[in-house]
Amino acid sequence: MKSLLTLFSMCFIVMPLHAEVWASARAGVFANSDHDLVSGVGVDVSGRTWSFSPAFEVVRGGHGVTAAHVNVRRLFRSDNRMFWVGAGPTFVHSDSSSDTTFNVDAGLEWRANSAWAPFVAARYYSYSMPVFRDVVENNGVVISVGISRRIRE
Repeated sequence: MKSLLTLFSMCFIVMPLHAEVWASARAGVFANSDHDLVSGVGVDVSGRTWSFSPAFEVVRGGHGVTAAHVNVRRLFRSDNRMFWVGAGPTFVHSDSSSDTTFNVDAGLEWRANSAWAPFVAARYYSYSMPVFRDVVENNGVVISVGISRRIRE
């Protein structure tokens, strides 16, 4: 929980006065043989073409695995859609160990003249951590759907 608060407080430290701020929630699945469910929340602090986007995810594969992502994204906007490509470090934590890795993400969001915006996204990352007599690992793309809500223009 402490890492989640730290990530989101970073947004407000780096947020310029003219930035747009969106909060999001998503649910998805690792697109590999295990099909572990993933759910998460995030914040997107964006200018016209770049954004800072920390996110926190819970991986439902056992051992209390959570992941915190700190991404920088390049935004491509049209009238009512936005496409992004981003990357950044990922900090994965389980009940008894942790791992630092890297992630790459991309997504498409439909932003009409509303404060709500649905999106689809894909994020690739992998981790491998020893946990007692087992190894917790996952590798692949998380395909997710979600909704964003504008909290500041």
